[in-house]
Amino acid sequence: MTAMPENKSYYQFSREVLSLDVELAKGIAIDWKNNGNRIICDHKHACLLILDKDGALIRKIGQNRFQVPTDVVFRPDDGHMIVTDRRARTVQEFDRDGSFIQQFELDKNLEQSIPHNVAIDHISGNIVVSDRGEHQIYIFDKSGKIKNIFGSLGQDEGKLCDPRGIAVNNSGQIVVCDTMNHRLQLFTMDGEFLASIGSEGSGPGQLCLPSAVCIDQEGNYVVVDSGNRRVQVLSSSNGEKYECLYVCDAEQIQLPSGVALDRRDGSIIVSDLHSFLVFEPDPSRMTRSEA
Repeated sequence: MTAMPENKSYYQFSREVLSLDVELAKGIAIDWKNNGNRIICDHKHACLLILDKDGALIRKIGQNRFQVPTDVVFRPDDGHMIVTDRRARTVQEFDRDGSFIQQFELDKNLEQSIPHNVAIDHISGNIVVSDRGEHQIYIFDKSGKIKNIFGSLGQDEGKLCDPRGIAVNNSGQIVVCDTMNHRLQLFTMDGEFLASIGSEGSGPGQLCLPSAVCIDQEGNYVVVDSGNRRVQVLSSSNGEKYECLYVCDAEQIQLPSGVALDRRDGSIIVSDLHSFLVFEPDPSRMTRSEA
């Protein structure tokens, strides 16, 4: 343990919010224009659940559109939802009310494509999707047209193996959970490799099957470290050396798979098997180590 630096927080487990009969909850997003409602991908009911912050069901979306809804993200300008479905191998767009808009066309030459996680680049409006089957990353423009595809199977830097969670940082760089390689990787929108973060293990800064990532208000990477049943907050102080600032764990964590940040209070929201878990900032302690 080290002294708490200014402006930093350690996240402690706050509460578990049971969300009805959810089974294998996956991606999670927060609708800021509707009271911070939680949108969760529900495998059991093959739909999206719109929940209030206490877990009460407001409504369901897409009961007849999905097989295994996997991840969801809001587009900030119009509030449309972009949803991936790994079993149906689709990327679909819905308006805020849940009305279907369109289905994105994948590359027909990539027969093994399995779209998994999705993120939005707030700078360009590009939609970024991880493809577990082809070990690649899709870049779509706002209209849903393919702009770029990059990545290939391997263990070397810049290669991918079962990429899942994905985010875009404030510099327009893509952060990928390179799940089976137990690391994060950073790329430009053109697919240029920039950095590898983390290594396999269970210590602070090490990762085991990272499955989801989002970015907090300070630009840190909030990573669902699924194999270690925890969440880690990773930061770069100089753009080259990455370190683990905080470790969030609790006995309630079973199979974490999605993460979102509540920007009103800085809480980390994690989707788990049958619930979502809330970790709130606690300024009394922290753990640091180089990743």
